Parts: sequence; C-alpha cells; structure tokens
Amino acid sequence: MKWTRSWIAGLAALVVVLSGCVSDAELKEKAKGHIRIGEANIQAGQYPQALKALQEAEKLTPDDPKVHYDLGLAYDRMEFIDEAVKEFQKAIALKPDYSEALNYLGTIYLEKQGKYEEAIVLFKRALANPLYETPALPLYNMGRACVAKGDLKGAYASFSEAIRKEPRTHLMPVLELNLGVIDYRQGIYLEAERHLQKSVERAPNLAEAHYWLGMTQMQLRKRKEAAESFRKVIQLAPDSEWAAKSRENLSRL
Repeated sequence: MKWTRSWIAGLAALVVVLSGCVSDAELKEKAKGHIRIGEANIQAGQYPQALKALQEAEKLTPDDPKVHYDLGLAYDRMEFIDEAVKEFQKAIALKPDYSEALNYLGTIYLEKQGKYEEAIVLFKRALANPLYETPALPLYNMGRACVAKGDLKGAYASFSEAIRKEPRTHLMPVLELNLGVIDYRQGIYLEAERHLQKSVERAPNLAEAHYWLGMTQMQLRKRKEAAESFRKVIQLAPDSEWAAKSRENLSRL
C-alpha cells in the first residue's frame, strides 16, 4: 500500500513536470510565431507593428536573445537609439558570442554615438566566434572605425583581412574602394589605381569609386582616363558631391 501511494505520487509529480515541459514548448512555439510576424514587419518597414509583435514574444520568452536582437533592430529603424542599445546589450548578456548582435551594437556605437574604441572592442568580440559566417562585415566596420579615429594603418589591415577571410563577400567593392582611398591618401598611386579598378569592375555603378579612380589617374598623369572616370561619375550620380567635384576636375584637365 505504501509502495502504491509512492508510485501514484511519483506519477503525479511526473505529470506536473511533463505538463510544464509541454507548456514551455507551447510558449516557445507561440513566441516563434510572434517573432516571425515581427521580422516580416521589419522587412516591410512596418516598425510599430514589428515592435508590437516582438513585445508579445518577449512576454512569452523573455530570455530569448533573438527576441531582444529583433527588438533592437526595430528600435534602431525607428531611431529610438537608446532603446535599441539596451536591447542589443540584453541579447549579448544572454548570449555572449552573439556575433550579429555584437556587430550591430558596434555599428550603432560607430555611426550614431562616435564611440570608436568601444565599437572596435565589439567587432573583435564578434570575430572571436569561429562559427560566425560573415566575418567580412565586422572587419569592414572595424576598418571604418579605425578611419574615423585616424588609424589608417589599422583600417588598411582590417579591410585587407576582410578580403582574405571572405573573398566572395558582397562587400568586396567597398573594401577595394577603401583600400584604394587609403593608398591614394598615402601617395601610393599605382596600388590605389589597382584597388579602385577592382572596385569599379565589381560595382560599375559605384560613383564614389569612379571619382577616386579619376583622382588617382590624375596623379598618374593619365588625363584621358581621368576624364572618362569623372564623366562616368556625372553620368551615374549627377546631383552628388562626387559629380560636383568631378566637374571641377574636368575643367582643369
């Protein structure tokens, strides 16, 4: 009799545990539905609707780093920067090797808060994850942070490493552009021309790359090629600052 009671009590406890597990699974599945809706709304540019869906997901699974990452995206797109920072920090606290969140928070520090050193620390942490599939992105951002703080050597190393680690990255045109501009500023014109030619070959509509190619060709006394580059800038982006500068340069050729 005593054994029977113990067995029944054990079964009751097991039922409670199992029902709790099912409940957790149901909560997670329901949260995933809200996350999917939130992400779809972010893609569609419907940020208030995204925020509403993601806040519902947060109520169900407050310890899910993905929820906080997506909340950070929504807040950032709505220009609520402080709230975005808090959400990315929560995501990172829950998942310290969350490279996407580390990179995004670093980008906010770089572009919107001028915290270049803090940004570089986050980009390095993003790169420390061997499973991160797009290392060129934080390396590119780290290069931009180095440029912003006047460290051209560090920037050149970061852009070069991005190309080495991810030779098929979609960032290749801007990586080559940045390497070319740094070489130009340091008076290494042949190398600058090489990088800038690669940039325009990969992205023929990138007006800024054509502008710097023209500037480099001027320094190399390639007047005809420089004129062609400046005309290309004007054709691609007639109302841009690059076009205005190109017109000035054409008048001097």
